[in-house]
Amino acid sequence: MMLSSWATSISPIWCLPAGILLAITIAFFICCYRLYISPLSVFPGPKLWAISNIPLQLSVIRGKNHLDITALHQKYGTIVRISPNELAFNTARAIRDVYGQGPGGCFAKDPSHYLPPANGTHHILSAIDNNSHARQRRLLAPAFTARALKDQEGLIQGYVDTMISKLRAEIEKDPSSINILNWMHYTTFDITGDLMFGESFDCLKDSRLHPWIDLLFNSIKMLAVVGATMQFPILHGLLEAFIPTNVTRQAEEHFNLAASKVDRRLEASISRPDFISAILQNGLNRMEGQYCNNQRLMSRAEIHSNAFMYGVTSSSPCAKTLKKKKGGRENNLLKFNIVSSSPEVKHQLHVYQAASTTYAKTHKQRPNSYMKYAPPSKVKQK
Repeated sequence: MMLSSWATSISPIWCLPAGILLAITIAFFICCYRLYISPLSVFPGPKLWAISNIPLQLSVIRGKNHLDITALHQKYGTIVRISPNELAFNTARAIRDVYGQGPGGCFAKDPSHYLPPANGTHHILSAIDNNSHARQRRLLAPAFTARALKDQEGLIQGYVDTMISKLRAEIEKDPSSINILNWMHYTTFDITGDLMFGESFDCLKDSRLHPWIDLLFNSIKMLAVVGATMQFPILHGLLEAFIPTNVTRQAEEHFNLAASKVDRRLEASISRPDFISAILQNGLNRMEGQYCNNQRLMSRAEIHSNAFMYGVTSSSPCAKTLKKKKGGRENNLLKFNIVSSSPEVKHQLHVYQAASTTYAKTHKQRPNSYMKYAPPSKVKQK
């Protein structure tokens, strides 16, 4: 009774200041815990990144996270704390430990970093379960074997010849400057379209990017923004409301266009040296839905998801990274001679992922000397 009387006697004017003071106090203790008490407090890194997910996610939205994290490694060393519950590693051993198959099994993917696919069916990169990922890899592998690449050589060579012819024509028009990166984009997208969908985007023919490519780039932006909002579960719904509707719509259009191209290729029922023929060498699973670990056939929905994924990944060709420095300045002259004559470079391009970012993993009960201070069920590794 006395407590009730005391509560009713409090003036409403004090409620707002009291609430603000309580929020500040809670935030202060959270910051202190993350900076000085958390098991990850022993790892180096910027203080602001250690107390909040906001700096890392802003870096992701800006598309600079790979550069920012590289700069942090240069400043703090091979192991850097990049958020309250995340560490970034920059050693050869970490690649084997985090992404390899060890005695304790693989690290699981962190679900909060992988967006649900548009059709609800996971592709090879978004498959959270390691068994599902392994199954996808087995089904897609025939498209990338030495035999498959040899069969595809004639198709690829045709586009390369077209690119060389176009470049020669451009040189005759204006020998002073050529944007080689654009032409590599045209070639990459045409080859990807023909191998994945059985039809070219005609980028080389028209000397410009297909309008579908604009949808693709907007899809990538949308994936980055939505992925960042997923790191704040409480605010996720509210933050999603601020994503421009045209960005979301264009991302859906990109997926639907990829799916329609796959359907046309499947209905064509032709045998040619492309991805679809290799994937369907055992037939097509007519059932819809999610993965079935014992199923040796790929469903139409799974092919839709993987076609969408390959379209996105083809937007970052190796031409962006194979550059030559001349006279202290960087230009877009490709070092074909170094790639072809150096076994070491060939091996690195073959073994390590051709990506400017990492795939987040969750540490779960797997022994690892790096993590001796960290609770195994709470720490994410990048």
